[in-house]
Amino acid sequence: AAAASDSDSVRISWTEPGKPHRSGTPVTFPEPVGNQWGRKRAPGRFVAIVDDEWAGAVVDVDGPDGRRIVGVSDHGAYMEASVLAATALATASVMASHGLDLKVTSASSLASIVLDKLADVELEIAVWRSSDNT
Repeated sequence: AAAASDSDSVRISWTEPGKPHRSGTPVTFPEPVGNQWGRKRAPGRFVAIVDDEWAGAVVDVDGPDGRRIVGVSDHGAYMEASVLAATALATASVMASHGLDLKVTSASSLASIVLDKLADVELEIAVWRSSDNT
């Protein structure tokens, strides 16, 4: 979503625990969450309710350059850890760009560290682009 232009349409969807909706806007998360019904929380923001330990998030960007969908699903506890790691990574990137001292040599090496840790917990990430069909 951060790479979207003003001419792109952006839809962000995520899961929360509870009793699943029986209707709404269809949202497709990577397995094991799969297809769910989402409810609009804010413009371009949808929440799907799931009744198990799995969680997911999907960003769908559609515009003149094609459609890009990035989704992730994992155990809810790991997803929470990933969000915390992403927040730390974003904070570290801002600190590095302002010349503040970090324990690592750069934000890019910190990104590598975070990605390596996410790979260690076998986090599955699905990406699809209409322009190259990956």
